Amino acid sequence: NVVELSTDGNIEIKRTGGSAYIDFSDNTTNDADCRIQHVSDGFEFSTGGQGSRAPRLTIAASGKVTAAGELAAANFTLENDTGKLVLGAGSDLQLFHDGGSSIIRNINNNASLYIQASSTGTNNIKCNPNGSTQLWHNGAISLYTETNGLRIHDDVKLKFGNASDFEIYHNAGAHNYLSSVTGGSDIVFK
Repeated sequence: NVVELSTDGNIEIKRTGGSAYIDFSDNTTNDADCRIQHVSDGFEFSTGGQGSRAPRLTIAASGKVTAAGELAAANFTLENDTGKLVLGAGSDLQLFHDGGSSIIRNINNNASLYIQASSTGTNNIKCNPNGSTQLWHNGAISLYTETNGLRIHDDVKLKFGNASDFEIYHNAGAHNYLSSVTGGSDIVFK
């Protein structure tokens, strides 16, 4: 069964065997540029010419949407507390809300999770699987956790007070400092 909706065959609705589809083409060579096709458990949207047509978007009966390539949306909402935004070929990166907490999870134990807050890709936070967490400032590591504590790099100052008027730091020249930045203030040990 075939239904053509224009005189030059630009829109064609067809059912052959167990398959039903709608073809959209911009010429009369029967070369479908876009196809909407019923597949076993949903619908598949594909683009490209007859020899190069490939699935771009699949919507399964379960509601699962699979996209090939980049997916852009003006607004994206997961309203279910059990829903997850899953990324990566191995579903490695997950973003979800469990009803009480919001979670970013990297399930690949061989890869780190980076947070970069600039368009240049400069690291701000690096989380190593089952290990350290590193904090960066302007592309340089400043502080990180280790098994038995916290490590601060040379010349990074630990500052206290509303005016940052008390500092503890170690410089690359192997000197250790307790410094009162406010003039005339004493450092008191009890």
